[in-house]
Amino acid sequence: MVQAKHFTGGGGSVGQPVVQHLYGGAMAAHSSTLPVVVTNGKLTDGAKGWAAEYFRARLIGREELRRWAENGESLESVLKGTGPA
Repeated sequence: MVQAKHFTGGGGSVGQPVVQHLYGGAMAAHSSTLPVVVTNGKLTDGAKGWAAEYFRARLIGREELRRWAENGESLESVLKGTGPA
């Protein structure tokens, strides 16, 4: 399950509540769902910490998105860098 957050100019931030909401929806759909948040903005420390705890979700922030979209790195490779394989 993927949620994308776009900010004009990339100046916004995605916080912990966004990640928690996506995680809740993903777990309600199926417990083996991998929740992924993608943003052209920043990820708050709270979002990063909450997602990392128990490997709840993967986060693709501005730099990871650039590697994937502009540099042609595979999504699989980008996701490996955001949590456990």
